[in-house]
Amino acid sequence: MPTIAEQLSERIKSNWPDHVTSISKNVLAVIETAHKNVASTKDKTDLATIRGLHRGNVAPKIGTASRALKRAKDDLHKAHQMLKQKSLQHDSPRDSQMAVELRQAIKAMPQSSRIPTLLGESADKLAVRAVLEAPEILTGIVGRFRADIQKDFLRRHYSEDVAKLDATAEALEHAAESIEAAKMEVGRTARFQSPQEAQAWWSEATSPAGAAEAEHRQAVRDKADAERQAYVDKRLTELSGQAA
Repeated sequence: MPTIAEQLSERIKSNWPDHVTSISKNVLAVIETAHKNVASTKDKTDLATIRGLHRGNVAPKIGTASRALKRAKDDLHKAHQMLKQKSLQHDSPRDSQMAVELRQAIKAMPQSSRIPTLLGESADKLAVRAVLEAPEILTGIVGRFRADIQKDFLRRHYSEDVAKLDATAEALEHAAESIEAAKMEVGRTARFQSPQEAQAWWSEATSPAGAAEAEHRQAVRDKADAERQAYVDKRLTELSGQAA
């Protein structure tokens, strides 16, 4: 049976933006690291060691992914707002002048006439813009009906932009699910005694300061490993020379 990380990896789609899928991929790799941490600990009941390993090479990466996810969500919200503003730009100054008269006419219309004017194949582009660019009080178009008009208008006239935003939103949902899956795996192996203990540990271990500390420790370990390997290679070369 596929692991949770494998299941989530298989769901990644090719049309998702790279900067979001990288969040999912990076955090799913962390799940494997968490499993290796447990496997490398001889005494599986030694929670201090397991948590220490998680704190060093797992939690900071999850924290980094969580912050990247938040930034990506903020960027998506801004992109939605920019598209809405873009969609309301009139084709000519004359259209801006006509919009005032259209709003007055739409406000006086019965609902049965508003729907074909503002929704579907028969929707008038200028009328829709006139409604969406103005406060609700000037048009009488409010709530769900107004939201439906905007959604329909964007999908009809800015379909490519909407498709990209939809793909990004789907990718963000997947990234959030991946982060939660990683946290659950870490929590399962760390065996926290209470939700309060888990929350305190995560808060400290995933902070930017914690991530920086973990990166520094990893850099020190990498340097030591490189120096040790260089020494071994040197000795092997020397011994080979002596044997010759």
